[in-house]
Amino acid sequence: MKFLYKNLALLSGISIVLFFFYPVEKAEAAIAQDGTSNNGAEALVTTFSWSHTVTTSNVLVVGICMGDLTDTDRTVLGVTFNGDALTLIEETDGDADNLSSALWWMANPDVGTFTISVTLNGSNSEVGGLGLSLTGVDTSAIDAETEDLTTNSTTQSFDITTVADNAWA
Repeated sequence: MKFLYKNLALLSGISIVLFFFYPVEKAEAAIAQDGTSNNGAEALVTTFSWSHTVTTSNVLVVGICMGDLTDTDRTVLGVTFNGDALTLIEETDGDADNLSSALWWMANPDVGTFTISVTLNGSNSEVGGLGLSLTGVDTSAIDAETEDLTTNSTTQSFDITTVADNAWA
């Protein structure tokens, strides 16, 4: 579990991925969290899955962290929710610490409790996954920004300026 929580602190020290969500215009709906889930931490797997419940969400975001000595193993080949493919936002690889992270998303996921499935390029020593579903997101106006950071420090800071009122970053 230490691996999962350390590295899912949204896909830690190697890369900061900023994904901007804009609220739906209807009556200025606010963006809200619908649900979260995770697989715990697993070892020596090429595929893993866990259950995630969507009640009213219109966006599902999945974060994956991988730890392994072989660079090519630390690549995500695909992510599905209830068999429907998600879209890759960003995947980063930290050769210095043998950790990689990936962020995937989909608009309008099926409502209900279904399986998030992740397929990796090779067996990884440690993997962890996190699902986050959100409501009130205007999926026609999603703007992804990525900033890669390489640091030897355990403390990082950065400024985020949103480009629309009520945007989440």
